[in-house]
Amino acid sequence: MKSNTVKRSVTAIFIILFTLPTLIPDTPIMTVYMTAVSVIAVFEIMKCVGTASPAVLIPSVAATLTVPLCRYNFIKADGLSDGHVLLLIIVFADMLLAFYLMSLCIFKPDKYDIEKNGFSAFMLIYILAGLQSAVMISEMNAYLVPLIFLAAWGTDVFAWFIGRMFGKHKLAPVVSPNKSVEGAIGGVFGNIFFFCLYALVLIIFFKNVEIRFGALIILAVITSVISQLGDLVLSLVKRRFGIKDFSNILPGHGGILDRFDSVIPVSLFLFMLCTVIDAFKVFII
Repeated sequence: MKSNTVKRSVTAIFIILFTLPTLIPDTPIMTVYMTAVSVIAVFEIMKCVGTASPAVLIPSVAATLTVPLCRYNFIKADGLSDGHVLLLIIVFADMLLAFYLMSLCIFKPDKYDIEKNGFSAFMLIYILAGLQSAVMISEMNAYLVPLIFLAAWGTDVFAWFIGRMFGKHKLAPVVSPNKSVEGAIGGVFGNIFFFCLYALVLIIFFKNVEIRFGALIILAVITSVISQLGDLVLSLVKRRFGIKDFSNILPGHGGILDRFDSVIPVSLFLFMLCTVIDAFKVFII
């Protein structure tokens, strides 16, 4: 148990070190990082579901090329309308691939199962949309990028710590027996702490940033809940397909999806705030 904790801690440090450069604005680092993550994540989910045949896997991995296109959407487009057109092309490309995966079941029903291929198509869109959102957020508002990782991983750390110390009531025993209600609440308060700490850093070092702490705390609560639900959703997927981890690429943690299961929905939500609910701004530059 002790050796596994040490292994998890060392791996976590390396993950953080690899992630930190993505916070540098006006660079392609975030794009490269999320593209690499998407390639591995797509492979992991296809292998988990049992649809990792070349006819499915190759076009699915090729779809990850839509991730770097998301950066092009914001730094090359001459106008907002052009950017929207490219964004629609990206969405249609994802949907077309999902349609292709399900169409395979029509012509080769003995080899391809509609339930597996349909679920793979859904997960493909979900994963790519989340990682594409992270790239687009980095181009729209660099100040929001750290909130993605704070909500996903900060919540997880506090939930684990509080859960081990005070956890008595099971949160979702069928899906994840080790998670507790107390841990979940601790994760929410931990995320509020991290968000406020980050806000204070911005106030100290960036004088042109004004923080709305009320909105920030609301955002911390919502993203923490979304983060934990994202974790549970992919835990349910693993349980359904009878695996413990998506892979063993990250010692002590499992696969890329085991670490980015919360990053995906949090990124989707923050991107929605940036685009659909523009009035709800946490940072005013």
